[in-house]
Amino acid sequence: SKPELLVLDEPSSNLDPASRRELVEILKNLEISLILVTLDIPMALEICKRSIILNEGKITKDDETYVILKDSNTMEENRLELPFGFALHHLDE
Repeated sequence: SKPELLVLDEPSSNLDPASRRELVEILKNLEISLILVTLDIPMALEICKRSIILNEGKITKDDETYVILKDSNTMEENRLELPFGFALHHLDE
């Protein structure tokens, strides 16, 4: 099968760190479109250039993942938080 689109819902859920890393590498190297539903913010940042935030069934933000994660108002309004110890400052452009 050669799909043009792969839809994944929480693919890193319950994976140990090594398996999660393997999955990330596989997904980054696929040459197809991905729709990734996840609360794994580091994974989203690593795999998805663009993200769409849904809140109560409505799109509240559609932008580059990095831009969304740097926007504290958007994060707070959508009840999103970076994981403890995770910092974006090393990714500043």
